[in-house]
Amino acid sequence: MDTFFSRIVLFLFFGLLSGFVSAQTYSETLTNPTCASCSDGRIDVDWNYGGRTLRVRLYNSAGNLVHTENYAPYNFTGLGVGIYTIYYQYYKDWGRNRGWRDYTTKTVSLISTTVTVPFEQRTSQNTPTQKIYSVKGDFTMIGNTNLTLENYSNNGNNSGDMVYVDVDSDPNTLNSSSATLDFSTENDAKPQCSNVVYAGLYWTGRSSTTNNIFTISKMGTVLQAVDENFTIEHNDYAPYSDCSVTVNRYDVGRNRTNYLVYYTFKTNVNPDVVFLFYSSGEVYYRVGNGSYIEVTANVNTVSGIMTASFNPITIYSEAGDIIITINELKRGSNPNSSTSYYRNTSEVSGNVSGFTSVETGVVTKTYNKREIYIKHSGESAYQKITARADDIHYPTNLESSIFAAYAEVTDYVQEHGIGEYFVADMALLEGDGGGTGYSGGWGLVVVYENSKMKWRDVTLFDGYAYVQHLGGASTSYELPISGFKAVQSGDVNVKLGLMASEGDVNIAGDFIEIQNAAQTNWARLNHDDNNTANFFNSSISTGGNSRNPNLVNNTGVDISMFDVPNSGNVNIANSQTTTKFRYGTNQDTYAIFALAMAVDAYVPEAEATNIITHIEGVTGEIVDGTIVEPGKTISYKMEIRNRGTEVVNDARLVLPIPYTTEYVSSSVNVGAVTYDVAEGATGSIVWEIGNLPVPSEGPDQILGTLTYTVKVTEDCSILGNSNCDPSVAVGGGGGSTGTGATSGTTISGFSIIQGYETDGDCVGEPIMTPVKIIIDAEDYVAANCTVEEINSDQEFFFCNLGPSASIPITEVSGNFPSGSRFYDNYPIVEGVTEEFTISNEFLADIGTTTYYAVPPGYTTCYYTFKITVKDVSSIPTVNDVTYCKDATANVIRATPSDPSYELYYYMTETDDTPLINFIPPTDRAGVTTYYVAEGESATCLSPNRVPVVVTVNPQPSPIGIFFSN
Repeated sequence: MDTFFSRIVLFLFFGLLSGFVSAQTYSETLTNPTCASCSDGRIDVDWNYGGRTLRVRLYNSAGNLVHTENYAPYNFTGLGVGIYTIYYQYYKDWGRNRGWRDYTTKTVSLISTTVTVPFEQRTSQNTPTQKIYSVKGDFTMIGNTNLTLENYSNNGNNSGDMVYVDVDSDPNTLNSSSATLDFSTENDAKPQCSNVVYAGLYWTGRSSTTNNIFTISKMGTVLQAVDENFTIEHNDYAPYSDCSVTVNRYDVGRNRTNYLVYYTFKTNVNPDVVFLFYSSGEVYYRVGNGSYIEVTANVNTVSGIMTASFNPITIYSEAGDIIITINELKRGSNPNSSTSYYRNTSEVSGNVSGFTSVETGVVTKTYNKREIYIKHSGESAYQKITARADDIHYPTNLESSIFAAYAEVTDYVQEHGIGEYFVADMALLEGDGGGTGYSGGWGLVVVYENSKMKWRDVTLFDGYAYVQHLGGASTSYELPISGFKAVQSGDVNVKLGLMASEGDVNIAGDFIEIQNAAQTNWARLNHDDNNTANFFNSSISTGGNSRNPNLVNNTGVDISMFDVPNSGNVNIANSQTTTKFRYGTNQDTYAIFALAMAVDAYVPEAEATNIITHIEGVTGEIVDGTIVEPGKTISYKMEIRNRGTEVVNDARLVLPIPYTTEYVSSSVNVGAVTYDVAEGATGSIVWEIGNLPVPSEGPDQILGTLTYTVKVTEDCSILGNSNCDPSVAVGGGGGSTGTGATSGTTISGFSIIQGYETDGDCVGEPIMTPVKIIIDAEDYVAANCTVEEINSDQEFFFCNLGPSASIPITEVSGNFPSGSRFYDNYPIVEGVTEEFTISNEFLADIGTTTYYAVPPGYTTCYYTFKITVKDVSSIPTVNDVTYCKDATANVIRATPSDPSYELYYYMTETDDTPLINFIPPTDRAGVTTYYVAEGESATCLSPNRVPVVVTVNPQPSPIGIFFSN
């Protein structure tokens, strides 16, 4: 019997997938070109059939022969994305009809998964180095769609005509939607008492395929409240709606002597509602395919017209739209008449209430995919939000032109808290967007803390991965996550949040998986509004929060937040610190751009309370807004506690000194304290506490006390900035560390609070924000500061950074208010101004560059500063010198290339310690080579050293002179 073995090896980024055809094994891995327009796909084919003459032929999806007469083994290369059919053929060389015969065929596809923007951990501008949020709290997500189908259905894709969603009653916006932010009530936590740690706003869509900025004009509308009674007849519509009624008759006894009249109400959204009105006076109704319900009605007949009156019955209801009720039906009393008779004598009466759109005039908008507008329901005006050009991705004519944008909105959400948020005027288009269709929506992710909640490690990732598949086996992409530490014992609860664009409700095949803790398998995930075979299905599943509109089908917008199954800790084990997610598809096209994860964690609970004890020149209670004069001192007391259940080893607390103060003094009663001018941008108090024991007197026991004093700045460049109001707020602690003696868990930043709430709804909750003291600078500036001093900018110096170096924002950020954003010009000019962040560092160009620091929440306050970068690589001119042994030597002479440079001497070529005014020793004869470098200072030295040779000759031997007669 002939034997058969066929093997296809397709080298691909994503790994090996296997399947079975008949009894033969085929190994398939579908090659992903790096973008949808690339053509670097490859199929390697090798097969064996009993030593016969064999060949393979490759056809594309259009049935065109791509390669022919290719004898196995063969490598098909230069293939683009598509579906291909491989024909395995053998040559029949016996009997009649000799020639090539098909043995079998195999269909394979080359797919495209483009990770255009690698997924990285998202950090806050307030804490740019913090990648894991260890909080007593959680994260949450909200969001909505700003486009919907003109003829909405729960199962329709966005390849049809799309229209704007606009719910904000603002005639100046063309698209808007809303969602309500709320926080957990876990362990009786009060949402209004939770503290916002971070908030990030994402928005995504598919609109113009060629431009990121475009202009549209459209009739503006505003929502207007209505409450109106109506009466309609056959084929009429209820006011302000698409709800129509048709009137027909039905022969009850099938003898054409007793007809009932039935009224059918149809809409594009709600199921049909049918009313029956019998000639005997009974009234029934049903919704959709439900059972008929008898209506208690008051029926009377006047002039041949029967009227049935009853309590209002709702036939149409849509969130954020109108409500239609029916309370009266009329029909002709003749039980045996024509359809036209009943249609001419029938009427329906009811009421329409709620909101309807009213045109307000043509509105012209210039839309930018990087811009969006946000508004809390407590505000009357929107705030414009702009994403940086590299946050995240704005493709045109590639990747289906699906864009995704990001901007941090921590300050806005901290200020406004829980409640309804509106997002408006995304750069979207109405109409038919072709096969992929138009779409657009937004999502908000918020990390928050509340002292009553469990500890969790929260991490956020974003990037841009475009996933496209044209059939065949699945493609996938892995996303590793690390840095968290799951709780050491007991159940580990895991929550996942995802945002994606263009997942279709009726195209299955897309998935997301988590790798199990043993790293041996992957578990498919889903939530209440999707399934494992169609994860990205245009659903918004965020815990049941209110949305307007609240649609089932969000036509290309996916936002989900759900618990990951982890029974028996099978997926995330105790003390686990890393995991992987894998997402992919075997049919759909979508772009995934944001992921959030929370894992039950354990963190040693060291807590520091920072209290102002005295302000020089101030009497009475010290509260937020207390005034202090420049040059005055402020004294603090910091108390350290251990509120956990284990000893904290090697506790170290770092307290950055605000840029508006100067360090004066500090002392501790436990451990040691120093002031390190090099710790942080403006220096820090460093308290080496040692080991924090488990308190013997309970968690309120004070285990150590730090007292310190700072002086309010007298720097005229800070105090004289008329755009800003200088203040003092001591907090932070981001550099603090310690390790749990039992768990081994590391603390990254102590919790530093100013105390606890003593009244209101949040009694007992820690106050996370420091007391803010306002500096009264006006009189001081007028009396002590010159114009030159006021206008002088802070300047930061860097030296010899190298040709490809950059300068982290953390090198300067401590000199400005926490959370400041940094730009290369101000005011911001769209498309011109560059922002510098933790991932986009300052340039290290040689020379002096001016930058601007803008504190959070301000539009007019900014600080100007300069960064000067110097490159010193020159060498001085030197002369070798010679001495006699024990002679008095001089400083080695050298001439710097720049008269302003200083000379620095080294004992050897690799010596790291420069010397000033070096005098060579002469106590030993010999030749010694020293080295000389030049530079502006000991911290800005040329790396090049020039040798100088010092020769010490021995003393000459005494010469004897003899005289003789």
